[in-house]
Amino acid sequence: MSQRVLRNEPVEALSNGTPLVATRVSGMTEIVEATGDGAVVEKNDPEALAAHIIGLS
Repeated sequence: MSQRVLRNEPVEALSNGTPLVATRVSGMTEIVEATGDGAVVEKNDPEALAAHIIGLS
C-alpha cells in the first residue's frame, strides 16, 4: 500500500503568498493549481523549471 506524504513547507509558503514552482509529485499539482499561485512542471525538465523560476522575478 503506497501512501502519499505531503510536506508542510510548500503549503505554508503558499498560505503566505509565496509563489511555488513544483514538479508533478505527491499532490503538489492539485495544491498549486487550486491556489493559482505558482506553476507545476514535469519531473526531469530543468529548462521548464528554470523558465518558471526566472518568470517569478
